[in-house]
Amino acid sequence: MEKFCINAYAKINLTLDVLGKRSDGYHEISSVMQNIRLHDQLSVEKTDKAGVFLESDCPGLPCGEGNLIYRAAVHMLKKYKLRGVSVRLKKNIPIAAGLGGGSSDCAAALIAINSLFELNLPQRELLETALSFGADVPFCLTGGTCLAEGIGERLTALNPHPKITIVLAAMPFPVSTRDIFSNLAINRRGHTTPAMLEAIAKGSLAEIAACLSNGLTETAVGCHKLIKLVMDAFKVEGAIAVNMTGSGPSVYAYFSSESEGRRAVLSLQKQFPECRFYCSETHNE
Repeated sequence: MEKFCINAYAKINLTLDVLGKRSDGYHEISSVMQNIRLHDQLSVEKTDKAGVFLESDCPGLPCGEGNLIYRAAVHMLKKYKLRGVSVRLKKNIPIAAGLGGGSSDCAAALIAINSLFELNLPQRELLETALSFGADVPFCLTGGTCLAEGIGERLTALNPHPKITIVLAAMPFPVSTRDIFSNLAINRRGHTTPAMLEAIAKGSLAEIAACLSNGLTETAVGCHKLIKLVMDAFKVEGAIAVNMTGSGPSVYAYFSSESEGRRAVLSLQKQFPECRFYCSETHNE
């Protein structure tokens, strides 16, 4: 095999409960994560020239040490004594949006190199490598519907989320995860992940929608009022439920059908031309 192509799927947090701050400075979380069909595309090829050669169709995206794909590829080449790879990235997932785009690209690069060079690495080893590049990367390596605990590295596969139309709103500004967590007041009550686990186990879409929550939303909204304005607009457009993903700033909403979701996209894009809206759905393959 000389070339390997792979999709890198975005993720959303169905719940994100922050349980407390650890002695190492990280926060302990309990979160149900879900892949959606919005994805980047990676094309990875072997090269005769030694090293990692990354290019992207996204202007301004770093293609060196500042990119997780590059760093993951350098690690794999060095550790397993491989010669070189060329990676082409088609970027569709918004950057710094709470959708795990960089983490998913990193996980896809690990999978691609493992397959391209027929390393046959066990999943455990890939997960350990993935964690070294970020707390969300192990989930992106696994995908589907998962409970993430610890800092996000302890994963438990769950029943697949029922299919549902999801409309994403990407804000015109990034949010610093570090800043959100540093300003967070820990909520000792009201954690919704246990109820979400029950809803996922039953496959009840109505109960899943009712349990959507994010313990970082209030802090993010305090920094950026546009997040709440868009969330409120989703409700006016008939969304079944609305939530923020990750530390923001992206928000998403459940709609009863693709046609309803696309209608909402057209309406919301007129109301908030500074934002980008995407119609997607859950992905469990």
